[in-house]
Amino acid sequence: MAAADDEPEPKPEELTELTIPDAVKAQAPGNETIGGLPGERYRTLARLGAGAFGEVYRAHDNDLGRDVAVKRIRLEAFVEPSQLEDVKQRFLREAQVAARLRHANIVTTHDIIKTPVTFIVMELVEGRTLQAVLQERDRLPLDETIALMAQVAAALDHAHASQVVHRDVKPANIMIEPGGHVKVMDFGIAKIETGTNLTSTGAIMGTPNYMSPEQAKGMKLDGRSDLFSLGCVLYECLTGHKPFQGESVSVILVKILTEEPTPVDFAATGLPLEVGAVLKRALAKDPAARYVTGAQLIEGLRTAGQTTRVSAPTAGRVAVPARTSLARSPHWRGRPALLLVAGLLVAALLATGTLAGFGGSTRVAGEGGGLVLEETPGLLGRAMGQEPRLRVSVPPGTRLRLAIEAPLSSETARAGDRFSAESTSPVKVEGVVAIPSGVRFSGRVTEAAPAEDSEGRGHMTLALEAVQLPDGSRVSLSTNPLVLRAPATKKKDAGIVGGLAAAGAVVGGLLGGKGGAFGGAVVGGAAGVAVVTTDKGREVALGSRAPLSLEVAVAFGVSRTKGP
Repeated sequence: MAAADDEPEPKPEELTELTIPDAVKAQAPGNETIGGLPGERYRTLARLGAGAFGEVYRAHDNDLGRDVAVKRIRLEAFVEPSQLEDVKQRFLREAQVAARLRHANIVTTHDIIKTPVTFIVMELVEGRTLQAVLQERDRLPLDETIALMAQVAAALDHAHASQVVHRDVKPANIMIEPGGHVKVMDFGIAKIETGTNLTSTGAIMGTPNYMSPEQAKGMKLDGRSDLFSLGCVLYECLTGHKPFQGESVSVILVKILTEEPTPVDFAATGLPLEVGAVLKRALAKDPAARYVTGAQLIEGLRTAGQTTRVSAPTAGRVAVPARTSLARSPHWRGRPALLLVAGLLVAALLATGTLAGFGGSTRVAGEGGGLVLEETPGLLGRAMGQEPRLRVSVPPGTRLRLAIEAPLSSETARAGDRFSAESTSPVKVEGVVAIPSGVRFSGRVTEAAPAEDSEGRGHMTLALEAVQLPDGSRVSLSTNPLVLRAPATKKKDAGIVGGLAAAGAVVGGLLGGKGGAFGGAVVGGAAGVAVVTTDKGREVALGSRAPLSLEVAVAFGVSRTKGP
């Protein structure tokens, strides 16, 4: 994979961009057709960018009356002229296989046009790449990372079931729509590296920072290679830096083949220690040691993220008073008569049942952080059927993962409306389940406005108020508000590389028949969170069972019997 002798080895960041000829840059978009594309079906609206394989344009399909993304593939930039025709044929076969993939998290291929220049016509996705998000925010919270990676994993599992290997999973190929829905781009494009000699440009198929060891060796790949790349993306989302870095491609590849990633700083990131085991398995050098499917990886990540860890000392920790023997107290020493009277008084109280619950003990349980206390009844309390109980303090910052029970829309919701949601993951504090999955939370819409009353952008804000525990008790709580706002109707940002979900999505099913003029294009409906275009603007909507993730704002306590 070395460059030609008379050219310096390219830097890793240089491998994802091509120099666009001045003639292309000088074109005034708006009326011309894309160079090399026969006929007048597609009219150029804007050049959205350039990647390793060519340019991407926003264009209008004059026949179907819709905007699309058109990718002009420049295979000649990567192969010798003598191999170009063979590579074109293999690329076309791979693209045709990838085009048959139909999944909510995969950019849909509408058409493949083979001329002296190859074009792929795709749906137009409005949003930002994960690469752009990470450049802006450095790293992401665990719950947000899980929500995004779960969708990427679902796309990869679907592709692998159809024997399609992506080969270039990286943040730049992951689009995030305004509602949080993910679309994976460029399926099947990167497979043309097998058996292809590199030209003097020093180009490399795939992005070196995210390559699997077997891909770096030029070996035959399967879906586990993509899962290694997904592990690299996961590592970057959680830590803010790539697992394998270097000044040149060769340095990066040597690290991928021989070194382990830099250990995660769990104290600095606040991540549970269990996340380390997930990353280690995802980034195993041996494919047989990795997760078999993306779903397994995400399940391991979710399980690791269910434990809330608090480092000692903890502010606001409950202090357990030391127990002092009455007989050894200096106050009573040498006063046997008073001790006798006190003993008789205690006996009388026990006889009447007044001290039935007394005589117990309280100790720090869980992992010793002070957030979990175990209360053990005394001898008489146990005789009366009392059981040991755990008092758990759920700290601020704990994530509550839920599924909403009934649809909500900014078009019809009003401030004060109530909603219910069911927990989809148990809440663990210091290894102890404070709130199991399957319990009901209640909340309220604190603010809402339809598009027509808010400059074309509907919005609503949700907050939780209480949880109904399995024993029937109701515990009040407070969460940070969850703000849902539709994107602007018109976007000038050119972060559009793949499209609005297909018109004709079953909006009625999404919203359960609730009133409203929902009939336009739907973004992210399959993820449960949708942005719906109406004649008044854009509304944000939550479908039945849509996932929610809210953060505890103020610590609250729950009490439960001590059990498994």
